[in-house]
Amino acid sequence: SNECGHINVDDIIFSWTMGGGGTCLVNNFGQCAEGGGALPKTSESESEKQHYTGREESPMSGAAYMFSQECDASGMDNFSPSNTNCAWVEQERLVASDKREGNLFGISVDVDHEEGIAIVGSSNAPAYGFYGEPIPVHPYTNSTIIELPIPPHLEDLMKSGGTYSATGGNIRLADYLVDKGEMTPNKVRRFTEQAGSVYVFLREPATYGPRGEITQKSFWRTTEHAKISPPDVAARDHFGMSVSLDGTTAVMGAPGRDSQEHNEGSAFIYDMEWARIKFEKVEFVALEGQRAVKIFVERDLSWSQSRYSIGYSTSDLTAVGVDMIKFDECMGYPSYERNGCGDYEQSSGEVTFKPGEQHTYFTIRILDDQCSENYMEYVQLNLHQIGGSPLRGENYRSQLRIDDDDFSNDPFSENCTGS
Repeated sequence: SNECGHINVDDIIFSWTMGGGGTCLVNNFGQCAEGGGALPKTSESESEKQHYTGREESPMSGAAYMFSQECDASGMDNFSPSNTNCAWVEQERLVASDKREGNLFGISVDVDHEEGIAIVGSSNAPAYGFYGEPIPVHPYTNSTIIELPIPPHLEDLMKSGGTYSATGGNIRLADYLVDKGEMTPNKVRRFTEQAGSVYVFLREPATYGPRGEITQKSFWRTTEHAKISPPDVAARDHFGMSVSLDGTTAVMGAPGRDSQEHNEGSAFIYDMEWARIKFEKVEFVALEGQRAVKIFVERDLSWSQSRYSIGYSTSDLTAVGVDMIKFDECMGYPSYERNGCGDYEQSSGEVTFKPGEQHTYFTIRILDDQCSENYMEYVQLNLHQIGGSPLRGENYRSQLRIDDDDFSNDPFSENCTGS
């Protein structure tokens, strides 16, 4: 800002050799891949200090450092950099929970002090999760760099399978081809590399004692509150290369995105009020016979003055979902004829908080049958911005457990072969 200013550090040059001199093996990021131990001295002088280094495990994974300007009472009216009564104090070092080498986390950063929100770009982050699991895809065919047409037995993999959570591309298809030995894992990276992500961090507010004194200063959480990317993110989009935040409005750039032209670029606008919303529970429970269950969502009462809508979606885990047409058709059958009708109705939509409202809910319909089942069944629940992909964070994922109400010793129960 004009009052506080900032300093950018683009490169640091050391006066000693990093990584053991001639024995260093340089990786694709120009970093020493081995290193460790005592580094060679640059002279024979005994006064020269000995430097040591450990192996660089995740070069260019990135980090962001949060500083605050603290002033004594005499300096509170002057926050200019020249005020000697103020000092910059490091508050926290922020890192991505799924950090990997080369992700460039921290390539862009912006903070809104009033909202207590920080956004950090990671323009080279892949479109995979931490353990290499494929991200879910939306239930319609999307653009792809796999040549079309594809064989008929692969067409269903271009669709959602058991998820109504929107994320673009056909990574699920690529993962299937790897599993069947029709594509190598290295080739799959072309579909996921350098897609980019943006990480959202929240600041915990200060706490005060009975006389108004600060009992604990505000602080930033060390790992992200959530991770976001566009619903149609693709390899080499470099989403998050640039970010800007003003209040609850964030703009995020993706300079490598292809539209009409190669690397034409795009910018995405997000309303960040979702950062104060979460599922009320980690797990909701429904008994098969109750027919429907309410899934409650809540928001921080301090940020409840406005009207706000957030999206939701369901995905199969061990439960089998069916669409509305199939569900309604099955409900027209007697319960003892619903073998193969699934367990619940797949759904997606949005719920709205009215001004001043802290809680709202959506409903999932449960299908009742007379099939005796040995295990509980689970549905994954996700929250997302309207039109966006699922928000990745603890507050935005829950699960629904469906308990069976049919027992093997019940004369009306039966062992069913269908789902």
